[in-house]
Amino acid sequence: MKRKKWSELEEQTLLTKYSDLYTSGALTKLKTREKKFKPIAEHVNSVHHLRDPINFPFKWTWRDVSIKVQNMRHQYLGVKQKIRVSDSEYNWKDGENHWENFMKYKEVFGDIELESRDTKRFSDVGGDLFPHSGFTYSRNGGDEFFGLGFDERKIQIFISL
Repeated sequence: MKRKKWSELEEQTLLTKYSDLYTSGALTKLKTREKKFKPIAEHVNSVHHLRDPINFPFKWTWRDVSIKVQNMRHQYLGVKQKIRVSDSEYNWKDGENHWENFMKYKEVFGDIELESRDTKRFSDVGGDLFPHSGFTYSRNGGDEFFGLGFDERKIQIFISL
C-alpha cells in the first residue's frame, strides 16, 4: 500500500472538527492526546473513508490526527513568522502569497503568539523535549543558535526525530 497522504477534503474536515472542538472548549477538558484526537479521527473516517473507501483509502488513527494538527500549526507559525513586521505587527494579506490556505488556518490557530524576536525559549525549539525549562537564549540575528551559526530549523528537525 502506498504512503498515507491526507486529501484536501480530509484535511478540511479535520480542521473544521478540530476548530469546533477547540472553540467549544471541549479539547481543553480532555486530558490525553488520545482522548482529544480520537473523536476527530472517527469523524474524518466516518465522513470520508467509511462512505467512500476507494477515493479515501486510509483510516486515520488518533495519532495520525495529532501529528497532522501539529504539522498544520507548525506550517501556520512558519508563515506567520515570514509575514511578521515587528513583534506585534503582521502583514496578514501577505500570508496567502506564502500559502494559499493561510487565512483558513489563521481562523483556527490565530491565537498562537510568536516569541519576541530578541528572546526565544529553548523549549520551543525542541518541542516537548524540555517543557517549561525556562532556559532562554538570545538570537544575535539571522539563524544563529547560541551565537554559533547553527540553523535553528535544522536543530528543530533533528531534535524532533
